[in-house]
Amino acid sequence: MRKTLSVLLLATWALAGLAFAETTPTATPAPAPTPTPAAKTAKPGKAAGLEAQLIALETGTWEAAKRHDVKAFAEVCLDDCIEIWGDGTVLTIKEVLDEVPNMVYADYKLEDFKVTFPAKTTALVRYRSWYQATDKGQPLPAQWVLSTAVWVKKGDAWKAAFYQETPAPKK
Repeated sequence: MRKTLSVLLLATWALAGLAFAETTPTATPAPAPTPTPAAKTAKPGKAAGLEAQLIALETGTWEAAKRHDVKAFAEVCLDDCIEIWGDGTVLTIKEVLDEVPNMVYADYKLEDFKVTFPAKTTALVRYRSWYQATDKGQPLPAQWVLSTAVWVKKGDAWKAAFYQETPAPKK
């Protein structure tokens, strides 16, 4: 528990720095850009494969949510995974999974992935995301956000431990 808490505290500290360091476009998005393939954002060698794998896992959570595939979403998350949404809402993984059927994504974009490893079994996956969605039929404001996910290696599998999005500052 102490190790998990330390990782989450490290992630929170890192996220605070990201909120002030990243720059993003205005809240009104241009036409959907083609996301950068993971292989082009990753470093050469062994790390490239791992970075690409983590980006694919993170992208997979968005695809599972879009398909309303609660099982696929749950399979890549730890039982104590936490999400913090752009409006400040904090959710347990159970609450997130309860929301998956209610969210309808008309469109989303993920770009500018950056993967770092603060520890051998911990990865921070940072990127910019934009989505246009409804929640229980109510439209959500379309906006760019800075997204960060913490992935931890459990045995041979990488699992999502934490996700946070922060509204991107306007230029």
